[in-house]
Amino acid sequence: MNYFIGLIKRFFVALTTADFYRTVTKTIWLFFPSFFFLFLCWLTFWNLSQGKDLMIYTFEHPQVFICFFIAILFFAYVVWFSSRLVTKAKFWEDENHLWLMVRVHIPRYLGFTCFTIIILAFLQLQIDESPGMKSFWAYTLLVLSLPYYILLHRISNYYVFIKDYSANGIFGSILFILLGSLISVFLLPGYIGLVIVLIILQVIMVFFFVARRKAIKIEMDKKKIQVQKGSDSKKAYAGKKGLGLLIAKMKRLLRDPEEKGSMNFFNPIAGAAFIFYVTTILSVKFSVFIGTFPFVLLAFGVLAGFINFISTLSVFAKFNFHLLFFITAFIAGSVYDPHGVQLIKKQNEQVSFDKRQKLQEYFTHWVKQRYPNPDSIKNMQPVYFVLSDGGASRSGYWVASVLSKLEDDTKGKFSNNLFCMSGASGGSVGNAAFYISLRIKNILAEKDSTYLSVTKDYLKTDFLSFTIARMLGPDFFRYILPPLIPAYDRAYALTKALEKAPKSNSVLYNSMAIGMSSLVTQKDQPTMLPVFCINTTRMQDGTPGVISTINMNDVIFNKRVDVLNLIQEGQDLKLSSAIVLGASFPYISPAGRIDKLQPAKKTDGTDSSYCIPNYFVDGGYFDNSGAGVVNEMIIAMRQMMNSDSVLSRYKNKLDFTVLHITNDPHPHGLPVLNNVNPLVNDMAAPIQTLAGAYGSQTSVNNSRLENYMFNNIGSGHYIPINLYRTKDSMSFSMNWVISDRALKGMDERLATSDSLINLLKRMK
Repeated sequence: MNYFIGLIKRFFVALTTADFYRTVTKTIWLFFPSFFFLFLCWLTFWNLSQGKDLMIYTFEHPQVFICFFIAILFFAYVVWFSSRLVTKAKFWEDENHLWLMVRVHIPRYLGFTCFTIIILAFLQLQIDESPGMKSFWAYTLLVLSLPYYILLHRISNYYVFIKDYSANGIFGSILFILLGSLISVFLLPGYIGLVIVLIILQVIMVFFFVARRKAIKIEMDKKKIQVQKGSDSKKAYAGKKGLGLLIAKMKRLLRDPEEKGSMNFFNPIAGAAFIFYVTTILSVKFSVFIGTFPFVLLAFGVLAGFINFISTLSVFAKFNFHLLFFITAFIAGSVYDPHGVQLIKKQNEQVSFDKRQKLQEYFTHWVKQRYPNPDSIKNMQPVYFVLSDGGASRSGYWVASVLSKLEDDTKGKFSNNLFCMSGASGGSVGNAAFYISLRIKNILAEKDSTYLSVTKDYLKTDFLSFTIARMLGPDFFRYILPPLIPAYDRAYALTKALEKAPKSNSVLYNSMAIGMSSLVTQKDQPTMLPVFCINTTRMQDGTPGVISTINMNDVIFNKRVDVLNLIQEGQDLKLSSAIVLGASFPYISPAGRIDKLQPAKKTDGTDSSYCIPNYFVDGGYFDNSGAGVVNEMIIAMRQMMNSDSVLSRYKNKLDFTVLHITNDPHPHGLPVLNNVNPLVNDMAAPIQTLAGAYGSQTSVNNSRLENYMFNNIGSGHYIPINLYRTKDSMSFSMNWVISDRALKGMDERLATSDSLINLLKRMK
């Protein structure tokens, strides 16, 4: 007790000195990589619903569960060991009492905190409607983890050095407890059992640190080896300069007798982890097997080790190599762009994107195919327009489930009256799954499969792990090694996941790899499939863009960018790539580049051309539901029925109805408006305004369409079908992978949605 009272007194005395704050600043800067990845863990698994759902997903899949334990042990070990090497290098270069104290305990505490953050993240989870730990208590325990670490360190010191237990005996006990803990986690019920095992592993880690120190001391005493100090540098580096001096310093560090045993232990672990890391980056199936949560921890360990290695070099060289990293990345980016959309060769050269039907021709074919004799129409016939909000797999699963249920329960009547599907981001994934199912309806009939079972089987897939693997793998290292890293970025990885991540026996497996040229309309060639629109946004100027099966180069669509018209003849855009262009959400997917080849004339009159780069991002920046396109479409179609001789025969016989499939937990909530700090107002007002405008444009488009439908067609023709209920306590994460718990909740909403039940009654 006196020991802790003394520590507290010294701490508060230190707070009054400037030296304390200089020390803290130096320590944070030295260990910045480790602090940064711990911060990312806190941010992801304490604050983001996506991270919390990944943790629940880990419980539900045994192989992911096992991989998680391996990953957390690796992450904690690498953070400790790589941080230790940085501190030892700093102590050798600047031999004083500060770095002598820091090099022992700060790396240990950082490794210890890896467990603390994950344990407290699990305790805050809301599972089976349990409230979970309040954030106040989580932060309190995080602060108390420092005295808890000190207590454990004192206890382990007592048993290892005072009681003089043998280091080998302690290592054997640690290994036995470790194996027992990993086995017992499958026997203890729920996540509380998991937390107990993680706490045991955390305690073991502290005993490992102390036992390792005793084993090193015994070994060095036996061989009469002295601890190396910075003052020994002159002998070790005699005659060395420049790069040779830097290499000599690194060799000395890695061959240090204090680190020899750890290096022998670390090297095979690092080698095995690196194999897992690379395999996950290369294989879609293996990424799904390992899961996102374990891979994130594994990647954090790899990257923390790599960046700490750079920090060690920086300490020895007395030059900040991290700065060199950013300079290299900037220069490489000036000559090399890895984010070009991967186009494929067009299978049918006869199909041309320029020859797609315009709206009027498509509308004419559509009504003629269904109602060849308009005079025989006795009752108003429904014409459905679907809007699908973005929201990653949450939206995709909900959209496809709603559309498939409508199709199954009406026995095909719904799709016969479906004119257009428009959406963005995850909504486009749901639309695409249903659209492809309609396209292969004969295969579904042969297999006696329902639309609902087929689309749900596809959209419950983990599309995230392979994407994150590329994000925390090649996309990081390509900044410094651009010529050696293939131009297959995380956006490309998401396209491959949409194609290959489902089980190989899934009906929709690899279906998204089809080229858009196989789906688009062609002049004078009627089709029974609805118009399919994927909304996107051009990054450079914020202009809305559309990838559509009909020609959007029409004045009725207000100069939206028709993306397919940017593609050169002979090339094609895969459906998966089209979806990702409309789902390039910040950080997870970068803006995709498509070059428009523009004809030109040289000064001598000969033909030439140049490329105009077009970068496209998430459709949600401008219109997250696709309401703008549908609004313009309906207005134009009603005008056509007033002016066109053929279409005028269908006037007052078609009943336009918009089905808005949304997943907004607060569809009519008032915005939360808070005070703005004057400094933020002066320096970041444009950024704040643009961020605030992100969702406003969608709300305006939705309201504009809803008001138009009410004022010109009548009430009941704009039907929202929301995943969420009023005052809903259930939360559905917006992510590219969904836990089984969330999927079951969505299935329950599908069966009990009042809007959907009433719509089905109306259709029948």
